[in-house]
Amino acid sequence: MKHKIAFYSEVDKLEPWKKLLLKKNIELLAWPSKKDSFKDIEAIIAWNPPKHIWSKFPKLRLIQSLGAGVDHILKTNPPINIKICKLVDPELTTQMAHYAVLSILMCHRNIHHNIVFQKNRIWKQLQHKSTSQTIILILGYGSIGQSIAKYLLPLEFKIKVWKQTATLESKFSNIKVYFGNKQLDNALKNADIIISTLPSTNKTINLFNFKKFTRFKNNAYFINIGRGDTVIEKDLIKALNENILEGAILDVFENEPLNSDSKLWHHPKVIITPHVAGLTKPSLNNAENFYKNFISINNNTNPIGLIDRKKG
Repeated sequence: MKHKIAFYSEVDKLEPWKKLLLKKNIELLAWPSKKDSFKDIEAIIAWNPPKHIWSKFPKLRLIQSLGAGVDHILKTNPPINIKICKLVDPELTTQMAHYAVLSILMCHRNIHHNIVFQKNRIWKQLQHKSTSQTIILILGYGSIGQSIAKYLLPLEFKIKVWKQTATLESKFSNIKVYFGNKQLDNALKNADIIISTLPSTNKTINLFNFKKFTRFKNNAYFINIGRGDTVIEKDLIKALNENILEGAILDVFENEPLNSDSKLWHHPKVIITPHVAGLTKPSLNNAENFYKNFISINNNTNPIGLIDRKKG
């Protein structure tokens, strides 16, 4: 007898996941469906589900995110007794780290300016500091932040990191770690390039307002691959217009898709990508983890990627 799990996503295709999980004797059922009943379903794999979905699953015990973030699930207020898991995927982490290094090098080598120069047919050579004199600040030091640091170290950048709590030291002895809101301003004021990997939580939403941008080193670059609602976009634009920031690379936004009338689209100091720093791919590793998490709800073990609702 096959186990049955529900599946919901408007961006991820069902069939590849269905084929992988069938090998584990799990049948995926696309929600909503006119032919399938969901009253006995105990687990769902989901991305950006609608708020009314949970009433359709009276026996639900596990929600598995199709991404590394779970804010899209938490904002729908699922019942408190349901376990929620983020995606733990080494390939996704590597994708994010590659995007981060690409973005940092683009800022370091003045690509923002050269794009403008090209459009205006201007031949102008800009100087740049050596990597050993360039300070990179990584905001958030989970698996993604640590992977970014690993890739940057051989390039000889000076690396600093900031995180909310003091529960984790850097495994790299030459990286300075800042903790908590009191140390954030100190971390920001000397960094040439700041990259945020921060999730969306009660402590990070609207963290980057205009006042916070004034704490940045003059002419610093800002990169955001975490969550869009950590930044007040109108304040970011103001900081760019007032030359507090030299430029920004943004992969995430307050509202997605980014509104067509947003001033970010045509800002000469901004490079935009459509939330593609890391894309979830159907894989044997992910299918295996989804299977283990499904089994865990009946054998009293913690699933992989279980999140702390209090921390968000």
